[in-house]
Amino acid sequence: MSILVFYNYIGDSMYNDKEKSKKKNTKKGRRFFFLPIKDSERVLSATEKKYFKILNSELIINYLLIIVGILLCFMSFSSNIYLGILFIVYGLIKVWAFMLRNDITIYNISIVYGIINIILGIIMMFVNVNIMLGVWFILMVIENLELAIRLKKVEEKSWNFVLMSSILTLFIGILIMVNPFKNLSVDQVIGIFLILYGVLCSTKIFMLKNRSYNFM
Repeated sequence: MSILVFYNYIGDSMYNDKEKSKKKNTKKGRRFFFLPIKDSERVLSATEKKYFKILNSELIINYLLIIVGILLCFMSFSSNIYLGILFIVYGLIKVWAFMLRNDITIYNISIVYGIINIILGIIMMFVNVNIMLGVWFILMVIENLELAIRLKKVEEKSWNFVLMSSILTLFIGILIMVNPFKNLSVDQVIGIFLILYGVLCSTKIFMLKNRSYNFM
């Protein structure tokens, strides 16, 4: 009897070690993988599902920014209204994220960014697009810096990428307000930077979505 109990104990221990090793290897393999994990690949918690909904909504906004940027590179049109609407929608997403957040601490003050984005979007429709777009990029810098700090507190290694993206965003915002490219039209300059920003933020969202198991 004692031999049977001992055998079962050894078998359970080996099984548990194998499962832990499997989970560890899975996490290690995905640690620096930038593509998003499919929801069907693992069981998502209720908090993660809410988090993914927010990230997917932000991803759509970034895709729209890229599309507007591409259009501005090849044709001239009044981008104030389109960008203003995008900023307002982005602000509404931030307000929604705040209301949905529960245990998602990185959205604790997203309502502040949401309200500011809505205000900037309304103003964007009536004033110089360069200045307001530059101000918006600087706002995004502040938001990314705060996110980097929050990620660093929970020892999530992607905080340094978020910090780098905030620095690049600041550089983009300054260039848009100064516009040193005399050979390009204002619309083309704005279009190029919208594409760069959209790609940068989409990459950040892919990475955060894929690494959610580290800090959720």
